[in-house]
Amino acid sequence: MQARALTALCAAFLLMISAKEAQTQDTTEYYDYGEDLPKNCSVSESIAGGWVSYSEEGAEGSVLTYHCAVGHYAYPISTRVCSDTGEWSAMRLANGRQVAQATCKEVQCPAQLQLDNGELWPRQQWFRAGEVQEFSCQDGFTLRGSAVRNCTMWGAWTGSTPVCDDQADDCSNPGTPPGALRTGDRFRVGRRSSTAARRGWTCWARLSGSAWSPGSGAGPKPAAWPRSPLTPLTRRPGL
Repeated sequence: MQARALTALCAAFLLMISAKEAQTQDTTEYYDYGEDLPKNCSVSESIAGGWVSYSEEGAEGSVLTYHCAVGHYAYPISTRVCSDTGEWSAMRLANGRQVAQATCKEVQCPAQLQLDNGELWPRQQWFRAGEVQEFSCQDGFTLRGSAVRNCTMWGAWTGSTPVCDDQADDCSNPGTPPGALRTGDRFRVGRRSSTAARRGWTCWARLSGSAWSPGSGAGPKPAAWPRSPLTPLTRRPGL
């Protein structure tokens, strides 16, 4: 009888201990150490018409670089950086719109659109690498700059901006850069001339200026060069 009572008492005691352990386990907080592990970015990105390379195997701070064949460039950007959230930096167009796929596009040069008192040929919006545009002036005007310009694989023209000038004004004609249009065709003291890039383009420098007094030695020079998204940022086109 006593043995049975002792057995029952031991069983109850063990049951109480088991319940206590179960309660302790239920209240134990578990920490997921995996949350602190760095998150790598995907290394399976692609670009239409080209290939991709990665530094640091996609780890945080790694740089993704898009590559294209000669005569082509990565659009809209050529590199992206891996963030601490495991995402590559976003690709955005000039208008701010985000895009998901990069593309290799052909490098082209913006055409000379305006040549006051002169002729330009051929008349078109864009030129491929290796193509040329030719310029000439009307009678009574002298051509300054290049008579022929060649579009290079960098999206820049060889030579310098053509200008047809009769030297009848106080200041020399500043010319009009490729891809731009200019207002104002007289360059006398106090008169203003303004060059505007086409919509969606940017310019390298100041767009307007006033004519200076003759002999001041500080007359304005053509400084604006409209850059389309096709022109590489690493190479400043010739004026």
